[in-house]
This record gives sequence, structure tokens and C-alpha cells, in this order.
Amino acid sequence: MANSSTDNFSTYTNDENKQEAVALYQTVIFAYISLTLYAILAIITIVSNSFVMASVYKFKNLQSSTHWFIANIAFVDLTTGVLLICGTVLLYLFNNRISCLVLIFLSFAQFIETNTMLLIVTVERFTAVAYATRFKQIFTTRFVKQLIAGSWIYSFLISCTALISERYAHAGQCLSELVINRVSLIIIYGQIFGSLILMIFLYIRTYYWIRRSAAMKTTAERNNDHNMKRINRTTSIMCIVVVTFMVCNLPFALNSLVVDFRGYYGFAAKVRPFLIFLVIGNSAMNPWIYAYRYEDFRTAFKKLYSCRSTVVHPQVEQVDIVNRPTANASSSSTKTRNLKVHPTETLNLPGTATTSVVP
Repeated sequence: MANSSTDNFSTYTNDENKQEAVALYQTVIFAYISLTLYAILAIITIVSNSFVMASVYKFKNLQSSTHWFIANIAFVDLTTGVLLICGTVLLYLFNNRISCLVLIFLSFAQFIETNTMLLIVTVERFTAVAYATRFKQIFTTRFVKQLIAGSWIYSFLISCTALISERYAHAGQCLSELVINRVSLIIIYGQIFGSLILMIFLYIRTYYWIRRSAAMKTTAERNNDHNMKRINRTTSIMCIVVVTFMVCNLPFALNSLVVDFRGYYGFAAKVRPFLIFLVIGNSAMNPWIYAYRYEDFRTAFKKLYSCRSTVVHPQVEQVDIVNRPTANASSSSTKTRNLKVHPTETLNLPGTATTSVVP
């Protein structure tokens, strides 16, 4: 009897150890797959948003107020990819209180800055539609720079609340919802939810003004109003960006509130990696939206990819078009002239056939 009891206990212990080993193996495999996907997505985010920033900087037709705001959003998205890679390495090498608080602070600053900039773009689009005659007087280059700088200052100030009365000593892991205090979390997500509601209201009003303006014009006037078409297209693109931001980030925000109030376990813990992947995917998604919906960005991306800049004509040189006539040539013959022409220009000279100058 004693031997059989011992055998049963050892069998039970072995089965339990096998289950724990299998669970640990699955956890390790899932962690490696997640890190690989995060790394790939981070690289795509960095490269694609670099194209957006380079396009706005390099091409003059992409240097309006809206495009400078888009470039700033691209910079925030680019830093998201950089922070994902650097933050993972930092926590692996220095998993302490300071590194955790720095990562949480920068993460919230990026999140708030993107939300704030989308709100500014929404106001800018509403002004372009509802107050078209005064739009250029309001959104000057200086005012745009002030808005971008002010949005960063505001984001850093709001993010500083996450460092007040932090709970890292009791958290046990570097999870923002467990580290920062509940009041700070409510303040941060409260202003984000409020901004999203205001964006929805402003876009509803913007499309109301678009329909009202279109109703006041004839069909011919609407078809010939290229400026209004351009404004409507840009407004539609930014509306898609805002909706994408809501779809990708609201689930993570709600999950964070649930984790803060109920703890990091159960369904909230299981879906967490997928929600983080969705948030990072939003940063990688915006450049593809611009490329698909915005012809100017699409053209700029193609030129950057092929290492071609804007078309700049080379310095024109003097080209001898025809041979010098002899002294006995008639007065009606073509006189010798040195003309400044473009290398691929086609010239019609009097008394001669069409001449094409090929370099």
C-alpha cells in the first residue's frame, strides 16, 4: 500500500511538472513571436513615417499648414517605433524604477501629442471649410509653428502627472496602469476622450458646411471649383486618420482603465498584447493612408523611392543649332545663331525643317 501511494504521488508530481513545463514553453514561444512582430512593425513604422517627413521637407507642394501638422504626427509615430525598440532593450538591460518611469512618461507624451495634433488638424480643416476667406490669414507659418510647439509643451505637462505619487514599489512589473496613480490615469484618458468627442462634433459640422456650400452652387460651378475639391479631399483623408486613431487606440485606453480598477488578470491580460500591437499598427498605418488617398504624397513617395527630386532644369548652355553659311549664301538662307535652349526642346527655325536638339 505504501509503495502504491508513493508511485501515485510521483506520477501526479511528474504530470504536474510536465504541465508547468508545457505552459512555460508556450509562454516563451508566444513572447518570442510577439517580440518579432513588434520589431517588424517598429521598422515599418520608422521607415514609412520617415518618407512622410522627407516628403513634406523636400517638396514645396506639400508645405501647407495641414502638411506640416501631418509631418509632426509622422514624427510622433516614428518615435513610437524607436521607443518600442529602445524601450524593450532598456527594460531588458536596466529593469528598474527610473527606466520604467521614463518609458511610461514618453509613451504618454507620444499618445497625448498625437491626440492633440489630430484635434488641431480637425480645427484647421473646419476653419478651411467654414471660414475659407480668412483661412490663410489665421493659419500662417508662424502660427503653425506656435501650435506645434505648444502641443508638445502641453503633452509633456500632462504626462508629468503620471510621475506624481507613482506606485512602482507595489506594482511588481513595469505596467503603466499599475505604476501611475489612478487620478493621473483618469486625467490623461479623460482629456483624450474629451478631445475625441470634440473631433467628432467638428467633423460633423465640417461636412455640414461642405454640403451647404455645394448646395449653393450649380453643377458646373461645383465641377470647376478645384480648390474646394482639394479642401474636401484633404478633409476626408484627415477624417479617415482620426477614425483609424479611434479604432486602434480606444480599446487600449478602455483596457487600461479596466486593468487599473480590476487588476492585471483574466481577459484584460490576455488581450493586452493584441491591443499593444493595434496601437503600434496605427503609427505604421497612417503613411499608407496618405499614399493611398493622397496623390501628392503618392508621387512624392515614388520620387523619394527612386532617388529623384523635383524636376529642376540643368543650367542651359549655348548650342550651335545650324552650321555657319558660306559667304556666297543667299540672304534668305538661315543665319547662324547661338541660342539658349533646353537639351530636349524642339525648335522651329525659319527656313529650316523642325530641329530637335538631343544631348
